[in-house]
Amino acid sequence: PMIFLVLLAILSLLKAELNPRYCYFYTFVVGVCFGLCFLLRSFMIFLPMIALFPYLVWEHRRHRHLTNPILYLGFLLGLTPFFVWLWFNFLHYGIDSVRELWQFVFRLGFQERSGNGILFYLWNLPIKAFPWFFFSLLGLFLAWRRPIPRYQLILIGLPLVLFFELSLFSTRLPHYSLSLYPFMALLAAVGLDWLGKVGFDANMEIRDLGEDKQTTLTCTADFNNATYKNTPPALSRTLPDLRGELGTSVLHLNAKLYIKKVIRNLSYGIGVLAILLLLASILALIWGSADIRKYATVTLTLGYGWLILPLVWIGRYHFGKKYLNSNYWLAGWLIPAWLALAVAGSNGFLSDYNPQMRTFLAQPAIAQILQNHSIHFVKVGGKTGVLLDFYTPHHGEDVEQISELPVYSYAWISAKQAKNLSTPHRVLGTVQKYELIQVLP
Repeated sequence: PMIFLVLLAILSLLKAELNPRYCYFYTFVVGVCFGLCFLLRSFMIFLPMIALFPYLVWEHRRHRHLTNPILYLGFLLGLTPFFVWLWFNFLHYGIDSVRELWQFVFRLGFQERSGNGILFYLWNLPIKAFPWFFFSLLGLFLAWRRPIPRYQLILIGLPLVLFFELSLFSTRLPHYSLSLYPFMALLAAVGLDWLGKVGFDANMEIRDLGEDKQTTLTCTADFNNATYKNTPPALSRTLPDLRGELGTSVLHLNAKLYIKKVIRNLSYGIGVLAILLLLASILALIWGSADIRKYATVTLTLGYGWLILPLVWIGRYHFGKKYLNSNYWLAGWLIPAWLALAVAGSNGFLSDYNPQMRTFLAQPAIAQILQNHSIHFVKVGGKTGVLLDFYTPHHGEDVEQISELPVYSYAWISAKQAKNLSTPHRVLGTVQKYELIQVLP
């Protein structure tokens, strides 16, 4: 939700410039979006807001967003749900709720988790966003070389500033980089489109210039002293007048030939990867467990889909099927990814965030206890505690010691605590380092 609101705010900023008549409405939407983000991610919303500052400050003379009072009015209105939530938390938990909110910010800034150093996102993003991360680098380079007036600080500046902000924070986790993915997708689209139009669709063959149906051009570094071999007589008479243009043409031709080779090697390389995915998927489907077979269906779909890339290249440049243009090549990248996402969704990978927890709670004996009895919580916290709280229909009391519970009552307790219990109890099941126990007399 936070990423959606940030993107909606950016879109509203652009709409406010393109439609001055509705400027106040769009800037009001911007303020509301950032205010609501405070409720969703608290102080984390400051990262994309700071990343937008170069655009807001540098282009201020043109759009005047920062001096628009409606922007701040919308921000205050968007903060209203946050203040209401904070007030109810204060009434229930006291000042600890406010103190915990501030401590969360300091933990982000000073506590490193899981040994993720400052270079964490440099290797995590290429793996998680393969192959789009590398296309986004190409798109970033193209956008840098061919800047878009007025909006360069959004297209390039915002993702770069946001990347450095995330890297400087000591708490570096994979899901923190999700806010970068929309911009990576946009830049990857720029890179893929450029590769398709410049390299795949370009006709770079020089033929029918001589009796041998092929003209070979040899050019020295100094184009004024260029030499030409196997050049037809009619063309050789005009070449001395075209040396300057010819040098530039040769450079462009060499660049296009190089890009064509890159696309060819890329298509064949993905084809090899597709074959490896197919082989691994077939082996997993034959000898793998039930859980592995679910993942194998995703890789099988991706492997079959990526075979489109080398087949499109071979069909166009080896069998002369000219209708196989860059659109088919781009489809070879996109359709397999979409199909793989669909298969992953059908297998529950996108919605079933904790299958181990779901399977445990679905056991008949456990499900019967949860439905018919109140379950107490003995110092249960963290993300697993939130899940247990969510999946427990009849919530009991939150206690510090098991001795506070009545006999024959049920409770969630960490497995580490359960080992040191002197109170008689019976373990009914264990899931993710937490146990469901019954207190015995």
